[in-house]
Amino acid sequence: MIEIVNLNKSFGNNQILANINVKFPKNKVSVVVGKSGEGKTTLFRILANLETQDSGKITMLDDNQVGLVFQSNQLFPHLTVINNLVLPLRVIQKKSKLKSKLRALKILKLLGIEGLSDKYPSNLSGGEAQRVAIARALIMDQNVLLLDEPTSALDSENIENLINLIMDLKENGKTIIIITHDISFSRRVGDDIFTLQNGELKKAN
Repeated sequence: MIEIVNLNKSFGNNQILANINVKFPKNKVSVVVGKSGEGKTTLFRILANLETQDSGKITMLDDNQVGLVFQSNQLFPHLTVINNLVLPLRVIQKKSKLKSKLRALKILKLLGIEGLSDKYPSNLSGGEAQRVAIARALIMDQNVLLLDEPTSALDSENIENLINLIMDLKENGKTIIIITHDISFSRRVGDDIFTLQNGELKKAN
């Protein structure tokens, strides 16, 4: 579970997040809905330790590790799919090349994309690139997965595939938090839905 207490964040005189208090339950899908510019991505960046809050406390129980999948996927274009996954294991965890590759192949198989291992990001469809980005977020054994506007570049078929993937990940014990402006998608995947508007986060269901 992730608990946020009295979280505030401003950029200059513009308060982006105002006294946020929320609990994101473990092994559930929580969705934060809001228009562009409302602070959804800022909230995610704080949860992923890429941004610091001005005040407030974030508590992650069970030593949760957070993996963030950006809207743009941010894959390394000069690396194949499998090397995009192997790199963080080699650099951050100092694992051997063989162990890193076996771990990467296991994650790719879990997501049903092992056939993409030797492709470069430029040769992937939007849905394929997103699955690879999710695989890279999972490669470090993160318990919490943050998805930033995951439907923005997907057609209806790939949205269905994404929904199935999210349900599978939840069944496998992942805690998933999604930010989106897609109301229909949020209702289909969210156990809990929150709205972020004027810096305030409120539960919608």
